[in-house]
Amino acid sequence: MCVKGVYISVDVDCLDPTFAPGVSHIEPGGLSFHDVLNILHNLQADVVAADVVEFNPMDEMTAMVAAKLVRELTAKMSKMKDWCVCVVPSLELNHQNTKMF
Repeated sequence: MCVKGVYISVDVDCLDPTFAPGVSHIEPGGLSFHDVLNILHNLQADVVAADVVEFNPMDEMTAMVAAKLVRELTAKMSKMKDWCVCVVPSLELNHQNTKMF
């Protein structure tokens, strides 16, 4: 079976709260940031699209982790012959007391 390309969706909830505390469903004992990088770096298929989801950008540490994941995914996709990047920011509010104005 030949895989022409894969879509990667990184749900930041999979990370241990030590690395990403700003998520709606923490996962004690979850993956480390380096675990996720190892998975991405060892992936043998071409990444044709990707997203990073389920994090609160209001939490500085989690937003930094998400940004680094986007950077790594973009670098992986840039190795393909024809590629482009479209970044669509979204805002997920995880706390009941947080309000958007």
